[in-house]
Amino acid sequence: MRRFRLDLIRIALGGICLLLFADMDSHALESADSKAVAIVSKKWRQYKEALDALSEVMTSELSMSVEVVYLNSEQYRNSDVLVDRFSGRDDISVFIAVGPEAAYFLWKDLANHEGKKFYTMVRNPEKVLLETGSACGVPLNIPADKQVKIIHRAFPSFRRIGLICNPEYNAAILQSAVEAGKVSGIEIVPIEVKDRKEIKVALQRNWSTIDGLWMIQDRTVTDETKQIAYIIKDALKNGVPVIGYHSYFYKKGAALCYLFDYRDIGLQTGRLVVDVLRGADCVNNVPVYRVWYNVKVLEALGISYNREVFDEERIGPGP
Repeated sequence: MRRFRLDLIRIALGGICLLLFADMDSHALESADSKAVAIVSKKWRQYKEALDALSEVMTSELSMSVEVVYLNSEQYRNSDVLVDRFSGRDDISVFIAVGPEAAYFLWKDLANHEGKKFYTMVRNPEKVLLETGSACGVPLNIPADKQVKIIHRAFPSFRRIGLICNPEYNAAILQSAVEAGKVSGIEIVPIEVKDRKEIKVALQRNWSTIDGLWMIQDRTVTDETKQIAYIIKDALKNGVPVIGYHSYFYKKGAALCYLFDYRDIGLQTGRLVVDVLRGADCVNNVPVYRVWYNVKVLEALGISYNREVFDEERIGPGP
């Protein structure tokens, strides 16, 4: 009996040791010797806001220092120099790409480095990364179905929403929006243009048949602020509210805008990195976003809207 009890004690102690070793392994990346490297595309304000926030999370949660490298700096114009800088270094456990150019470099030129790789502040990562199966990060895209649902709930009387874009760049988003519209009971009307010269004529053909105009990031349509301002002005003249994606749209008279707070995205990215390093699976992430509605424009156009939607968190009147 005594020997049996001793055996039980040994088994119990062995189990405790295994748990302790497992716990130590799950937090191995949190050691002071482990570093994170943030590769940043450019010295842009929005990138810095996201970088500062994610660095705060990494430092506070993991006590992990973040080494920052700007891809467009004179020192690293030659990518081979940057590759050499990280070759053979085993103190780096994490790489975080901030911006599309940095993400492309990380997945292409540092593909063989053993450090875990993350990205943030990247629009349409599937077009930037060489492979997305194992890619983990926070894209700069709000899924079309989520946007359509908010439009439908905010403006329940809308039946036809024009979506202007060049299908060469945004065919996938256009298709997703059309499918999401069918689910929500809204017809998404494609207003396809292949050249800026076609925009005015294409809109004139559709003003009388649509309840709203949805504008997304598009090289042909929204690359120039003057063109955005012109389209919004023309829409208002024709009594059509515009749905945009930046505070500039709001300032120029858009009725509804989706916006990103880059610090919030940085915090979201930092928490994602921490969770994954602690053993969590990386799932598809929707970036944190806000929605502004323009009361003055809506009232001027006589557009009725669902006030209950606009009372929800992160959805409210703009400044």
